[in-house]
Amino acid sequence: MVIDIADVWKTYRMGTQEVHALRGCSLGIEAGEYVAIMGPSGSGKSTLMNVVGCLDVPTSGTYRLDGRDVGRLTDDQLAEVRNSQIGFVFQTFNLLPRQDCLQNVELPLVYAGVGRAERKARAAEALFGQRVERITGPGGARRNFPAAGTRTPQGVGVLRSHGTDVVGLQEAKPDQLGTIMRMTGFAGYPGPGAADPDNTVLWDPSRFELVSGSTFPIVFMNRTRPQTVVRLRDRPTQREFYVVNMHPSAGHDARNTSTRVAGWRRGVAEVNALRESGLPVFVTGDMNDRAAFFCAFLPPTGFVAAVGGSTSGGCRPPGRMPVDWIVGSPDVSFSGYVIDESTVNRRISDHFYISATATVAPAGD
Repeated sequence: MVIDIADVWKTYRMGTQEVHALRGCSLGIEAGEYVAIMGPSGSGKSTLMNVVGCLDVPTSGTYRLDGRDVGRLTDDQLAEVRNSQIGFVFQTFNLLPRQDCLQNVELPLVYAGVGRAERKARAAEALFGQRVERITGPGGARRNFPAAGTRTPQGVGVLRSHGTDVVGLQEAKPDQLGTIMRMTGFAGYPGPGAADPDNTVLWDPSRFELVSGSTFPIVFMNRTRPQTVVRLRDRPTQREFYVVNMHPSAGHDARNTSTRVAGWRRGVAEVNALRESGLPVFVTGDMNDRAAFFCAFLPPTGFVAAVGGSTSGGCRPPGRMPVDWIVGSPDVSFSGYVIDESTVNRRISDHFYISATATVAPAGD
C-alpha cells in the first residue's frame, strides 16, 4: 500500500481551545489508484491533504508512505520526500513573481540537485510544448494565462488569421500537434506518429503536396535532435521547393553557444547541398540568436531574411530581429513580414508569431 493512514488525529490549539481538524481518520490507497477527497467546507479536506502531502504531521495516529512512518521523519527528511515522491497541483498558481516561467519550473530540480544545463533543458522540454503552445509572455510568467486546452485553439486562430500555408513548429508534442492538424486540416512531416516530432513542418494539403521528407541531426542542448527537411510541390504551378525547420541550442554558456553555432554550420552545409538541386530553399526556426545567426548563416548561403538586412559588402543585420527566423535562397523575395504582437499572441506564447509572404521566380527564370 502506497498511502496507509490509521486513526490519524490533527489538533490545533487556539488559546485555551482545542480544534480537532481530523478525528480518527483512516485511509488506504494502493499503487495506481485515483482517489478524490470530497466534503463540505470545514470538514478537514485541506488538513488531510497537508498530512498526505507531508506538509504537516499528525498529532496522533500513524501515516506510512511507501512503508515509512512519516510521523518519525525530520523536517529535512520530509522536504526530501516532498521533492522526490510527491507532486502537488495547487488551487492557486503559487508562482514566485521574481522568477520567470522557466525558472519556476526549474525550481524543484534545483532542490533535487540537478545540474544547471540539464535542469534548463528538462524544464524547457516540460514547459514548452511548442511555439504556439507556450504560456509566458515577454514579461515572464503570467498569472492568468489560459489552460493548455484553450491555448492550442487560440494558437490555431493566430495561424489562420495570418493565412499561413506552411508552418515550422518547434518542440511540438504529439497530442498538441495532432490537435493542430485536426483543427487546421494541415498535413505534416514528420508528424505526431514520429519518434521525435518536435520540429514538424505543417502545410495546407489543398495547396501543396509532399514530395519527400527527411531529417539531419544537430545537438540541441544536451542531446541530438532531428531537424526537418521537406520537399513540397505547389499544386497549381507544379513548382517544387524545400523547407528546412531548425531549432539549435539555447543559452549563452560556452557549451550551448558552441552547439548552437555548430547547428547553424550544419544547417549551412545542408541548405547549400539542397541548393544544388536548383530548387528554392526556405529555412524557418527558433535560432536562439539574432545578429550572430544572421551573420553566421546568411553570408555563406547567400540567403535573404524576410525581416530584412543585407550581406552585400559585409554583414548588416536588420534593426529589429526576433530569435525566430524566416530566410530563403536568393531566388526568393519576401513581402508582408509581420511580427504578431497582439494581446492574444502574448497570452499563448513567449515568442511572437512571425509570418511573411514568399514569392518564387518561375522555373527557368
